[in-house]
Amino acid sequence: MREVRCPLTLYILNAIPSGLIKIGISDQFDRRLSAIRRQNSESIEVVRTYHGDGEYIRELEKELHEELNAIRWQCEWFYGGSEVDCVVSRLDRDFSFTPAEDLEKAVLVRN
Repeated sequence: MREVRCPLTLYILNAIPSGLIKIGISDQFDRRLSAIRRQNSESIEVVRTYHGDGEYIRELEKELHEELNAIRWQCEWFYGGSEVDCVVSRLDRDFSFTPAEDLEKAVLVRN
């Protein structure tokens, strides 16, 4: 029998005006984004979304949280800046991202 793989989305969000960055994962990104927007008084913008195998995405999120621990504000929220910009650039390369005019609608896929 074929193994069933559970795809997940790794998302990077930006809170405006604080500039805080949220890095998280979800199997239902649109619902998660709506919930985050309802729970926050700030405007929440999508920086990037990356899609892939659940196991890979879970491990990637864990690695990113560890890598950015020095700029962690709390939980999955981090202070924005060059460290986050470097992570996004690296992920764009890893996921073969080509910049789009409307980054909020950019969807990236990794097999």
